[in-house]
Amino acid sequence: MSGGCCRKGSAVRCLAPGALLVLIPKCPACLAAWVLLGTGWGVSAAMAGRLRELAIALCVAPAVLWAARELFRRSQFSFASAFWAARLHGAAVRRR
Repeated sequence: MSGGCCRKGSAVRCLAPGALLVLIPKCPACLAAWVLLGTGWGVSAAMAGRLRELAIALCVAPAVLWAARELFRRSQFSFASAFWAARLHGAAVRRR
């Protein structure tokens, strides 16, 4: 196993975005209250709604990037293996 989840401490990095996504309140007013309690700054409900959207995007982005990287790796590997298999057997590889 050579993935990032095998190293020490990386399990927290893998699970943190999902845990934060679960903890984000659904109501912008609740998020405004959380911001007020956590920082002492009051924000409007509209601003809290935008902060909620930003937090969701920041939590979903690592999963999307991981999935894109895995798809790229698999497609690149399958193309490379087909290319080298054809070369080893003496067949010509057609280009599109």
